[in-house]
Amino acid sequence: MDFITKLIFNNPVVCVLVVVVLWIGIRIYRHRRIDARYGVTVTGGRSGVIAVCIGQYTAQADYEVGVTVDLTIDAASFMTTDKQPLSEQMRTEVVKTLLTWAKTRGTTLIIINN
Repeated sequence: MDFITKLIFNNPVVCVLVVVVLWIGIRIYRHRRIDARYGVTVTGGRSGVIAVCIGQYTAQADYEVGVTVDLTIDAASFMTTDKQPLSEQMRTEVVKTLLTWAKTRGTTLIIINN
C-alpha cells in the first residue's frame, strides 16, 4: 500500500491519470443511474434511437449528435416501438420526460418541430 501511495502522490502524471479515470467512471455510473430512473435507453453513436418507457408503452425517437448540442431529436420521429404514431398526450409526456432527463443528466437536448 505504501508503494502505491508513493507512486500516485509523488508522480503528478500518475496522479492526474488516476483522477481522470475516476472522473470518467463516476460520470458513467451517474449517467446509467439517471437513465434507469427515467426509463431512457440511448442506443447508437453519432445517430441512433432513444427509447423512453412511460407507463405501459415504450416510445422511441431518432436522434443525432450535433456540434453545439449533445442530442437533437426531430419531433416527427416520435413513435411507439411497433411504429405507430404517438397521440398528442403521449407525445407531451415523452417530451417532458426527455427534457427532465436531459436536464438531470447534464445533457443539452433540442427537440426540433415541437
